[in-house]
Amino acid sequence: MTSMQQIAEDLKNAIQKLQPFIKIDTDDLHCSNVTLRVSKQAKEDWQGHIFQNSPYVLIMITSQNRFYQPTDKVIVELVSKHHTLPKLRKYTGTPQSVIQKIKTYLETL
Repeated sequence: MTSMQQIAEDLKNAIQKLQPFIKIDTDDLHCSNVTLRVSKQAKEDWQGHIFQNSPYVLIMITSQNRFYQPTDKVIVELVSKHHTLPKLRKYTGTPQSVIQKIKTYLETL
């Protein structure tokens, strides 16, 4: 059975070496989602050691329904970003297509 945890693992395997800082969190308790935090700088280089002071993106993957089922499509959405980075358009698709979309986006950073 596929869960958001499995989607997070697949995402981690696909993007783990693309940027200096990547953090992935998963929640299947209240509402199924995966939160992806990415920075183009290493954590040591952040001004004031604050994530938002770096060139960052915050991306969420959520289910179309409150709790993810293997037959559901997922939604990827850019929640916030550093003003100098490009936008990521909201997209709905299969988990693998969403992972590919995120990977392509991170390669452009």
